[in-house]
Amino acid sequence: MPLTNASSVRTERFWEVLGRQQCRVGLLNVPYTYPPSPVNGFLVAGMLTPSVESEFTYPPALKGELLKKFGTYITDVSGPNNDKARLIENVRIYTEQQQAMALYLLKEKSWDFFSVVFVGPDRLQHFLWADMDQNHPWYNASSGFQGELLAHYQALDTTLSQILQAIPQDTLVFLISDHGFNGCARKFFVNHWLYEQGLLALNSTSGVWSSSMTLLNRLYKVPLLRELKQKLGWKKIRLSDLRSASFSNMVDWSRTQVYFGLDGGLRINLRGREPEGIVSPGQEYDDLRQSLRQQLIALCDPLTGRPVLSAVLFNDKIYHGPYVDLAPDLILEPQREQQNLAENYLLDGDLRATPKLVFTSSEPYSGNHALDGIFCAWGPGVRIAYLVEGAGIIDLAPTILGAMGCVVPKYIDGGILDIFTDPVVEQVSTGTFTGRKEAQYEYSQEETDLVEQRLRDLGYL
Repeated sequence: MPLTNASSVRTERFWEVLGRQQCRVGLLNVPYTYPPSPVNGFLVAGMLTPSVESEFTYPPALKGELLKKFGTYITDVSGPNNDKARLIENVRIYTEQQQAMALYLLKEKSWDFFSVVFVGPDRLQHFLWADMDQNHPWYNASSGFQGELLAHYQALDTTLSQILQAIPQDTLVFLISDHGFNGCARKFFVNHWLYEQGLLALNSTSGVWSSSMTLLNRLYKVPLLRELKQKLGWKKIRLSDLRSASFSNMVDWSRTQVYFGLDGGLRINLRGREPEGIVSPGQEYDDLRQSLRQQLIALCDPLTGRPVLSAVLFNDKIYHGPYVDLAPDLILEPQREQQNLAENYLLDGDLRATPKLVFTSSEPYSGNHALDGIFCAWGPGVRIAYLVEGAGIIDLAPTILGAMGCVVPKYIDGGILDIFTDPVVEQVSTGTFTGRKEAQYEYSQEETDLVEQRLRDLGYL
């Protein structure tokens, strides 16, 4: 389960298409841009950048310019998730840095397209939803944090106002979220359910591995011990490697038909594909997929009596292209948008939790991603007071390319949204794209420690 980064994306980004067609681009804090690749313009990497010591800009000289101007660079919000006051303060400091850098780059650099991603809403809503929403079963009127989400959005409103004042009046502006949000209160341990069904087997040493990983996770949260690890030269010990080894050694693969991975899907232990596969390709594989789908769609939480999942999807029915075989065999979509927030779920693949309950509270998370996000457009040629129906996030890349007068590569999914008073004629190229071939960047051991610790503090690991 290695950490992913910009080189893990094996296709062309829309800003690279813009750059090839002579548009100057500027990117600030866009996820999966570390390590930075050359662009026709400038780039400041965002989430998953290890530290200020990393080369996080393109061109490289931009790093020195920003450090001279701002003194330092915070690569992402840090936790811990169990200290709400500290998390709120860290988000405030990080957002103020994003605002200042965005205004500086907009004013001092040349650009035709500029994008900045603000991560504060995501970081706060995961942990503060119950403090804001009176419909959440954990709502506490005396928590002291009820107004923090509103205050953050008001701060972002101020930032947006300053950005609008800093750019030319004829600039086309898109306001986009990558997803929505809603409250949640329950967690579904998928591998525990598979264990109960006899589809995943544990070996006799699973308890030892489970206890060892629980202890290691606790030790890695102690700053002094992290420093001691570095001083003693234990740099080859990476928690991601230990976690992978722990999971692999807890499972008896000779009796396991399917398991749930961190990528949100079920993977069948297929003979000829998995290292110790036992499920035969063909009829046995197809029957198992169908059976799993039927069981999971019907699965209800005993506490609520309601379905846990809104959909169970086969990979080859929703994905296409050269990498479909790398996707999970079944993708699980939890309930996310129920009005009764106690009926919304997080998915978890952890095998270490004891006792092996299938359903628990989602704490410390009280909010989770929802499917419906936002899209707003403002500027010359945009329809006024017009509601876009059926828009999807995959439509944004071709819409941006079309609005910039660029040719849309045939292999890009989605279409140009009907948001302009004069419809944009989509210019489609006939070329194909088979995927990137260059070597994938691997984090150093020190970089892995830094990124993993940040993700762990935020509750992602």
